[in-house]
Amino acid sequence: MYTRNRTNPYNGITKWYVLSDQPGNHVAQLSGTYQGNLSDQFSAITAADVSDDGERMVLLARGAVHVFTQPTGDNFLSGNVSYNFFTFTSGLEGISFRDNCTVMISEEAQGSTPARIWSLNTCQIVTGLEESSQDQFNVHVRNGFLNIELTDTDAVADELIISDLSGATIMSAQRVNNMPIDGLKPGIYLLTVLKNGRSFSKRFTNLY
Repeated sequence: MYTRNRTNPYNGITKWYVLSDQPGNHVAQLSGTYQGNLSDQFSAITAADVSDDGERMVLLARGAVHVFTQPTGDNFLSGNVSYNFFTFTSGLEGISFRDNCTVMISEEAQGSTPARIWSLNTCQIVTGLEESSQDQFNVHVRNGFLNIELTDTDAVADELIISDLSGATIMSAQRVNNMPIDGLKPGIYLLTVLKNGRSFSKRFTNLY
């Protein structure tokens, strides 16, 4: 089990406790700590789960999922960690693996907004989206078209790939810097630009 950090000032530390699953009176034992970052929206843990194959653990915050792989024994905190930062922060309070990759995330109802359930493919997470993509291209959506502006204004992308937030490809086009998206439902998507063997990704919102 993992603690939800409510320190003030916030120090970003989550504590990992282990408790026996056998009937009886037991004392939880502190087994490790994890420090995500210094933002409570992105590293104050609200829920956790481990995949059925024991190869993947997720920690949920209100604005991100922390994904741990390649544990040493049952210690996931000793393995690799990657992140999926959402384009919003909300009352995300529950997470559970549906299969060894896909997690279901539950969101609390807030005011007039009903509770919602989200899905995310943790096996296709791209880390550092904003950092790696910020200076590589800009994306614009207007009049049923998606257009990109590359840092090298004379360059043409090798391929544009639009995926939903679960990682599934919705549409793609090659050797273009724009593509029609008039059939794309309103929502938040991930655009991946392939150029000279490298890939850069950004999220975008289609409003129409």
